[in-house]
Amino acid sequence: MMRRILTFLFIALSVWTASGQNFLKTAEDTAFVLDHVYYPQMQLKLSVDFNTRDFSLSPARQTKYSDIDSLKKLIAAEPFKADHYMALNAAYGEFHRDKDADTALRKATDLYLADLMKNPADTHAVRALAGIYLRLMDWQLALAYHNELIRLAPASAAGYTGLAMISVMSYDYDEAVNLMQKAIELEPGSIDNYCQMANVMMMKSIFDLNTLDSAAVDSLSYRNIINTAFLKEAIRKHPENLSLQALYEALEFSGIMYQCFIDNADQFTGRGDTIRFVLSGEISEALVVTENKMKAYVQKDFKTKIFPYNVLMLIELLRNNTDGALQWFNKGIRFNKRSQNLYENIVGICAITAKKDEAFKLQLRLDSIHPVFNNYFMTAYFYYLEKNLEQAEKWTRLALEKEPRNFYPLMGMAAINARKMKFPDAAHYLDKAAGISPQHPDVKLLMGILYLFDNSPMMARSAFLEIQKSPDAMNEVQELLDRFWP
Repeated sequence: MMRRILTFLFIALSVWTASGQNFLKTAEDTAFVLDHVYYPQMQLKLSVDFNTRDFSLSPARQTKYSDIDSLKKLIAAEPFKADHYMALNAAYGEFHRDKDADTALRKATDLYLADLMKNPADTHAVRALAGIYLRLMDWQLALAYHNELIRLAPASAAGYTGLAMISVMSYDYDEAVNLMQKAIELEPGSIDNYCQMANVMMMKSIFDLNTLDSAAVDSLSYRNIINTAFLKEAIRKHPENLSLQALYEALEFSGIMYQCFIDNADQFTGRGDTIRFVLSGEISEALVVTENKMKAYVQKDFKTKIFPYNVLMLIELLRNNTDGALQWFNKGIRFNKRSQNLYENIVGICAITAKKDEAFKLQLRLDSIHPVFNNYFMTAYFYYLEKNLEQAEKWTRLALEKEPRNFYPLMGMAAINARKMKFPDAAHYLDKAAGISPQHPDVKLLMGILYLFDNSPMMARSAFLEIQKSPDAMNEVQELLDRFWP
């Protein structure tokens, strides 16, 4: 039904004329409506990166360009060894040679499948294919190979960690937690498993927060926003493991950060806000304790790792000290010159604390270091906020080249074209986005706005009222309803 409606809208807008009295009677009305056409609210990534390398005390090995030549020589000597192609895929990926990386991955996949034809019980090939299909988001094949891996190697945690990620993608966080608990039981010494459990717990906590009413949220403390019981138990059993202790402190800080965002939620509207945090006494005291721990890590065990610098940057954000955050970024980047996560966090910090020029400069630098979808789309978002629609469209198209069926850049293109008053093009991209997520409130919002420009006020009102039934109803919808249907 949604796709038929949008197709009809596309045709209607293609032949739209000024005949008859338009519902948008004045230029002021038009400006008011267009002010509500924006990218879907993008939560700038302000999170501690639970990256396995970052919590391990083992030195991380940096890929060198000469590794590619070495791998090619290995492949020439052993052309049917799939692992060599997987290593080549990783090396190409490190240097963003995407087409070469994809070619290597396809060759590895074919060779692993050939290995299974020879020996269906080859657990190495099954594990590799399970991981490949998980990366490719082919959930049906990923599920099949992970279940097969559990059947062939019941004592291995890999099958359970993969199934946990599949459960996360279907928002079944309880099942994901159960699967990760099984993985930890099987391999209690693996820091990877605890890092993945921490990620699952963070996502589950955010999901659970969204299901609570405001009174229940207000009763929370940062100490119980994220369940850290699994880490406390691990630390009790392995008190000598500094990585587990560091992970626990980073996860606890995430609870502090979420609490701050909840306490200051009225400042976030999704339209390029400048935020000034107000902190409770409890939070201020917790930040001092966390800060001292992170500074100790910077001085010794985790000096070259990302996470203590991220936490210290975010502490300065919560204290409204952007210059202090930039100082910690500059210290961290000396040890991690290409760190995507350090850049993402400092860009987000600058963007919401009145240093938008600095944010934009850092974002463009990040594009040159890591020319990937997330970075292109964030650059497009910055241009959009600055109302530079030509550059916003250029960077959104670059993002779509990376991920043609991603909902958000499709909505971005719809928003840009609506801003440019190119309504048939806006409806075209909206139709594509609706094909991916037909009930998404941003789809209904933009559809209602396009109906306003099509001089169909009752259909617009119907679309807006449908959004209001959702518990996540947007203030923007109420503003439109109040103006045109008081």
